[in-house]
Amino acid sequence: MLGDRATFVDATGRATALLGDAIGANLFLLGCAFQQGLIPLSLEAIDRAIELNGAAVTMNRRAFAWGRLQAHDPAQIEALLEDDTALSPETADDVVADRRMRLVAYQNENYAARFLRTIDKVRVAEVAARR
Repeated sequence: MLGDRATFVDATGRATALLGDAIGANLFLLGCAFQQGLIPLSLEAIDRAIELNGAAVTMNRRAFAWGRLQAHDPAQIEALLEDDTALSPETADDVVADRRMRLVAYQNENYAARFLRTIDKVRVAEVAARR
């Protein structure tokens, strides 16, 4: 019976906290299930599938790895999530660069350029507001 092997985890919340995006929840759960021996595929096969998919490969690999850690050592994940600074991006520029990359992957370079122009306007307004 599966009931005694059930694991409950807020995958959406964890993915958002660990990766900055709830979209990683599915791969996070896959990692949890894989670590528990519930996925009849090799680690190499899953990694290759992520690579062949071509969408957000780095983030999906990280989500899968975080899910494996969740299944193996949930206390370590809890400790990371309790430390507000452990997962914080280093700078606003890092966040902007990450979002630009995601927008290019999501749609195209023009879409990301629109985003960057908006960010530039916000930065100019912020400087003006400080004067």
